[in-house]
Amino acid sequence: MHALLEQTAKKTRKMATEAQQNICKTAGQLFYKFGIRSVSIDDICRQMGISKKTFYVSFDTKDNLVEAVLKEAVKHMSETISTKLGTENLQCWLRSLAEQVKHDDSDVRHVPQLVFDLQKYYPSLFYTYQKDVFELQRKHIAETIRFGQQEGIVRTDINADDSAIFFAKLHAEAIRSIEEMEKGGVNMTLYTKNMIKILVRGTLSEKGIQAFESEILQHTEN
Repeated sequence: MHALLEQTAKKTRKMATEAQQNICKTAGQLFYKFGIRSVSIDDICRQMGISKKTFYVSFDTKDNLVEAVLKEAVKHMSETISTKLGTENLQCWLRSLAEQVKHDDSDVRHVPQLVFDLQKYYPSLFYTYQKDVFELQRKHIAETIRFGQQEGIVRTDINADDSAIFFAKLHAEAIRSIEEMEKGGVNMTLYTKNMIKILVRGTLSEKGIQAFESEILQHTEN
């Protein structure tokens, strides 16, 4: 009897976890597209085809849901970065940088409304989220630089850890101050492209710069 009860309890916990993950996934998609303030619990339930009673079994409040969505986002980011560190080659990294330089838009400029809402209405969660993302970026950039140094793409006379902190902070500050910067007349597309140029010229070796310029040329021709 005890084994049967334990098995039933495990199954119940698994179902509860899956329900929470499904709600987080749907809510995250809606938050990213429309912002946190514009999306209600009714909207989430309607999108999923569930009742509010079902929703409240998983989350007591919308604030609890927002916190869970952010934790899932950081977890997913961590898993994605870990996968890339094992499989992504430097050519793909250079190609990504080249594409961003050639495009007339940028990741920094297209910050989702979710980030603005977090900063304004959930400052404590925003701080924790940014701190977690910064740490992930710092580690990823440092490991990428070290790998690039081994391959001769990145200069060997720069410190990977110091450079990683610099570039991660540069990106984080741009995200945090984007509204003020745009109001002050800063063109965020050009700002992002200049950040990439600083990254390229400041960290790549001659071999790396040639490879980067080759990717720029190929991207232009395509």
